[in-house]
Amino acid sequence: MQVKITNVYTNKGQKELHLKGAWGNSFLIEYPDDKILFDLGWKGKIFLQNLTHLGHSPNEISSVVFSHGHRDHTGSLPLFLKNRTITKPLSIYGHPSMTEPKKQKILGPIQLNMTYPNMDQIDPNKYQVHLNTDPVEIHDKLWTTGEILKRKEKDGTKKGLIHKINNTWKRDPLLDDLSLILEAKEGLIIIGGCMHAGLLNTIEHVHDQFKASGKKISTIIGGTHLFTSSPEDIDAIMQKIENKYQIEHFYLNHCTGTNAQTKFKEKFGSERVSSCPVGTQLSFEI
Repeated sequence: MQVKITNVYTNKGQKELHLKGAWGNSFLIEYPDDKILFDLGWKGKIFLQNLTHLGHSPNEISSVVFSHGHRDHTGSLPLFLKNRTITKPLSIYGHPSMTEPKKQKILGPIQLNMTYPNMDQIDPNKYQVHLNTDPVEIHDKLWTTGEILKRKEKDGTKKGLIHKINNTWKRDPLLDDLSLILEAKEGLIIIGGCMHAGLLNTIEHVHDQFKASGKKISTIIGGTHLFTSSPEDIDAIMQKIENKYQIEHFYLNHCTGTNAQTKFKEKFGSERVSSCPVGTQLSFEI
């Protein structure tokens, strides 16, 4: 059985295909009998335009999995639900802390609201929320990583990313960050929204999660939160990936950053490393 993965929303669009880019990420995972979305991007109108141009409808989607609660990955949810006209509720999967208040400090007192969207104006019968810290099988051979607590390497958190806990704003450890894993015949496919848990930490977590099966990680897709990493840190990350995991393919976008993408191509070659703009389609046999 073939599973198709299509990028629906990310920073880089493709104007010639009438696909717009905006900050955020969203992937469509398409089975012969089902369609699942991983994140929805920030701007609902752009997301829905891209989804339509790619030949899909909100009514065809059974489930949405959120990588974490930040608005650039969840913001399109209210408009997406308003455009669903079927009675069957949408299943929403994520971590228990994804809906907590979140902000990003920008300059001085300026803070950007990054909280999961307010759902007060949405009919609660339109969706069902499933929150879990453990890995969840969303569809055949499609899993969430669950919570990634083991973070020996640098992660993608920073002082400017804060959350409200016990009525106090503190640095956000982003425990809600998760990725998806597709068990393909060629190996494990990791799909990241942002990988705030850290690229190496996510890879190590997935390696441990599937250690008993003997399956190796073959492909990384999506955001890896390396855009604030130093050249030295990126070099070290690439070396560890090559020494321990020998990952064959990278399709990088969003918060990976252009510098990191360039360095990955220089290190691993353009046959192994590609950008992943809106409209990118990849197929895997499971």
